[in-house]
Amino acid sequence: MYVNCGYCFLRHDLVGRVESMGDGLAAMLDLAGATEEDRERVNLDTRKNTTPLRDNKTMSYFGQLHPEMRRRLYELYSIDFNMFGYSPDEFL
Repeated sequence: MYVNCGYCFLRHDLVGRVESMGDGLAAMLDLAGATEEDRERVNLDTRKNTTPLRDNKTMSYFGQLHPEMRRRLYELYSIDFNMFGYSPDEFL
């Protein structure tokens, strides 16, 4: 939750997402001025972007909750959804 988020007080140059880890890592390497040799060591090919949220375990867990509980969870975390650009549509 944003209220307890120590990271919110830090200056960020890049915010990565688990769903697109490969893209985020590539952007981080660009910002760091990584060489081609550095990129080969990191092996970006093994860090492909993950499957969409609706196709993974998260959705199976949310599917077990009553719709009212999902709505209440969204209300509790709505600022986090907005801050990180997630849509509640997949959850509600």
